[in-house]
Amino acid sequence: MQENIIQILLFSEILVFLSVIFLQMVKESKKVVIVYAFQSAMVTLMLFVISYTEQSFTLFLSALAMLLVKSVASPKFFFRLIDDRKVNVSASAYLSTPLTLLVIMFIVILANSTVFLPLLTLSGENQQIVSIALSSILASLFLTINRRGALSQIIGILSLENSIVSFTALMGIKQELGLELGIIFDISVWMIIATVFTTMMYKHFGTLNITEIKHLKD
Repeated sequence: MQENIIQILLFSEILVFLSVIFLQMVKESKKVVIVYAFQSAMVTLMLFVISYTEQSFTLFLSALAMLLVKSVASPKFFFRLIDDRKVNVSASAYLSTPLTLLVIMFIVILANSTVFLPLLTLSGENQQIVSIALSSILASLFLTINRRGALSQIIGILSLENSIVSFTALMGIKQELGLELGIIFDISVWMIIATVFTTMMYKHFGTLNITEIKHLKD
């Protein structure tokens, strides 16, 4: 793979990982959605670059579908939920910011340790980029656990999915077009269901904060 292509993939994956960290730090609900849209755009960029280098038209179509669903349609769903329903999405976390950063630091060390060395070795020349992608997966998983708000947790799951997509693409794991587009369709349907679910939850409980919901009684 050409050196400039590797640099583009490395830069994009670094931005994906930084977006996961920003999702841990951001407090305003709309900014959380914006960061997720940016992250999705970076993952899509990586897929476009890989499809160009490998001359894969099916991967190009998958990347295009992902761009439309994740960077355009999904943010619109979330913004509509926030604006139309007047939802004040809680972006608070269980751990404080210093503890959160310490956990992320531990995740980065773990991803580059001998524990995952056999997996990283399989990536060949992309080993450095794949290690960052692995860090993004673990950090996104932590994001889902650490957030209090239901919608923030949903975005954490979607961030985890983005990280897995970038990881598999960098590892050279390929699927048929039908399967890839089917996954995109499933994500689209899941987005609609999640939006409806969070709207109903807010109407019933008046909040999307998981901690507050646990203490509510009928």
